[in-house]
Amino acid sequence: MPADMSGRIFHVQEILKTVDPRHVYHVPAYFHVTLKLVGWLDDQLKENLPVVLHLIERELQLFKAPMVIFHGVSYFPDVVYLKLHDPKGTIRSMNEVLVGKLGGLIRNFAFEGDSFMPHVTIATFKTKDVDPLLRMVGTMADTGLGSTVLSEVRIVEFRAHLAYGSPKEQIESLRPVQVIHLSEE
Repeated sequence: MPADMSGRIFHVQEILKTVDPRHVYHVPAYFHVTLKLVGWLDDQLKENLPVVLHLIERELQLFKAPMVIFHGVSYFPDVVYLKLHDPKGTIRSMNEVLVGKLGGLIRNFAFEGDSFMPHVTIATFKTKDVDPLLRMVGTMADTGLGSTVLSEVRIVEFRAHLAYGSPKEQIESLRPVQVIHLSEE
C-alpha cells in the first residue's frame, strides 16, 4: 500500500480509536487486498504448492495493474474494512481466474466467486460490544480516501496467530513467499 494511502487509512483508524480503542487496529504493513485464499498448508497443499505458485504467477502476469478507489468504511461480523471500488473489475477477474484455474488443487471458500468483495481490513474486533464503533463506521460510509494503482501481487503465508498481536507481530503475520509485478496500463 503506498505511504500516502496508508496515512489516510491511519487517520480513519485514529478516529475509530477515539470511539473504542479496545480493538486491533492493524498496522500499515498489514494492509492488503486478498485476491484468493489458498488454504491451510496441509500435506495436500504442500505437495501441490510448486504447481499452485506457478499457476498463480502465470495467470496473474496476464493482468494489468488495476487502479482502485477507496471509498467508504464498512464492516463484516469480525472486522472494519475500507470499501474498494475497482472500475474495470480487474480484482474480481483475478479472483475468478484463480478460483477456476486452481480448481482441484486447493480449497475454495464461500466468500469467493460471486460473493467475493475486495476490501482492506483496518481493524479486527476484540469484543462483542461494538455498537458505538459501528455507529461511527456508519458515519464514514461515504468517506473518500482517494485512489491508487495496485502494481504487485504478493503471495504470502498468513500466520493468523500473529495478525492480532503487537504491531511487530502484525508485520510478521504476512510472510512473503513470492512477488508478482503487474504491468502498468
